[in-house]
Amino acid sequence: MFDLKSEVAQFLIDSDVIVFGSFQLKSGRESPYFFNFGKLSSASLINKLAWFYARFIIENDVDPKVIFGPAYKGIPLAVAIAISLQRDFGVDVDFSFNRKEYKCYGDSGILIGSALDEKSVIIVDDVITSGLTIDDSVNLVRSMSGIVISYLVALDRKEKILMELNRHSQAHKVGWM
Repeated sequence: MFDLKSEVAQFLIDSDVIVFGSFQLKSGRESPYFFNFGKLSSASLINKLAWFYARFIIENDVDPKVIFGPAYKGIPLAVAIAISLQRDFGVDVDFSFNRKEYKCYGDSGILIGSALDEKSVIIVDDVITSGLTIDDSVNLVRSMSGIVISYLVALDRKEKILMELNRHSQAHKVGWM
């Protein structure tokens, strides 16, 4: 029987999420592969991916009240994970995500979804390369009085700046790749 890490890896390979070639990453580093979550653009694929994240959350006894997904790829992921947790595991959680820019009209602000006030929050995203998105997300959640209990990504590229983030964020990192 495959463990979760193997199942996720096989799913990502089968879904053509991992592509090989020459790619410049957000960090500026060159990589011989790219992890493209944008290819998970059907309901069945995002549903399966969300189920993996939800299963990991349940199996590791992470107990968030809010799933936070940073803009942009984290948004559908957070929503899908919240749905999977409720539908597949009977755990009802809120979800929230940020806008890239503050909106000063209508439903103004930077945050969409659940308020984070004093709630335990897990941040979910696809990949950590430099750690900047996670660092920004941790700071945003804390600025909204949320309590970051963990962050979960499918792929951690293990770049140096991430090691700094882990020491300073006080958020527990969980991941399977």
